[in-house]
Amino acid sequence: KQWYQRRVAITAGSIDLDYREVCRAVLALVRWRKALIVYPVVSTNEYMVSHAVPICKYPEHDEIFREEFPGFNFYDELSKFSVRKSLSEILDCFKDKETIESYKMIVVWLLRRKLLVQLFAHVYIKPAHDSSSETKLICQNQILPAELSETPDKTDLQTPESPLKNCSYPSLTRGSYINDQTRTNNFRQYLSPHQFRRLKDIQDVDSTVLTNFAKVLPHAHAGRTFEEILWRTNLQQHDLHDIIYRTFSEFLITVRHPTSTY
Repeated sequence: KQWYQRRVAITAGSIDLDYREVCRAVLALVRWRKALIVYPVVSTNEYMVSHAVPICKYPEHDEIFREEFPGFNFYDELSKFSVRKSLSEILDCFKDKETIESYKMIVVWLLRRKLLVQLFAHVYIKPAHDSSSETKLICQNQILPAELSETPDKTDLQTPESPLKNCSYPSLTRGSYINDQTRTNNFRQYLSPHQFRRLKDIQDVDSTVLTNFAKVLPHAHAGRTFEEILWRTNLQQHDLHDIIYRTFSEFLITVRHPTSTY
């Protein structure tokens, strides 16, 4: 978030416009599909060749690519992403820092021309395994992609009203490690009765970690990306990673697929 704010501020200063005006202009261009958001290129990012682009119809890319990146072949570099790969898998074969930085520029070049897509980890609440009527409602309302390659509609990114809002749940005893009312309400609203009972059985979980889990649940219910959850909850990356993949892995699942940003 701070990186984008700095870039927008630099742009605003260079063209003598107010910061807010530039923000509105960028938002409008993205909404009208006249601009493309390229996220910061880091080693953990995962990329794949865009299935929507017929490469054979654009031979001019090869010529431009050779001029901008001498020593690299357009089709060879593109073919490295024919299957999903993290950037670190490719950069590990380079030793000098200059080549690594050049390759990051290659990735940006391919992204700007929509030849590559970045894959994002969308976080979801796992459907519960018990057969109660409440659980069936949760499974019906849980936003999961029909196919792993599909992107949820923009309307899906709005948190729907939970069908369990008015359902009865096992009461928490006073003095339990879950003692915050707002946090408990989130657990009751977004978890099935079976999951809620299972959560009570988990031992040795710090109160702060439980609070962070409660913050994540509404966004996992809406199927938001790992990066978006970081931004919306203001959590540290390692904290969110531990919540999803370690401490509460039995409640959450991630699915990687592209998100439309243009």
